[in-house]
Amino acid sequence: MGSQGGATSNDTTDAPVERELTPEEKEELKKKRKQAFNAPKRIQKLEQMITKSELKMGELDEAMLQVGSDVEKLTDLSKDKGAEEAKVAEMMAEWEELEALLAEVS
Repeated sequence: MGSQGGATSNDTTDAPVERELTPEEKEELKKKRKQAFNAPKRIQKLEQMITKSELKMGELDEAMLQVGSDVEKLTDLSKDKGAEEAKVAEMMAEWEELEALLAEVS
């Protein structure tokens, strides 16, 4: 029967190859690190702003119920609520981007 020799490898390909970053890549990395450093504060601010906007939307819903069948007022309130919902969507998108950045940099 043939003997099985243990394959010993002196291969050094396991070590990651470090390459020189281009000036653009260095600038992007610097920008990401700065954003990541400021991200927790910005996330906290976004959460506060989102809460305020959600409260305002609740107030607009309440106002819409109170005006009843006044179509003009309902239309105005509905536009205001739509604008507030758009702001919340933008803030949520920014919040998600910052969370992803923190996860990437960590």
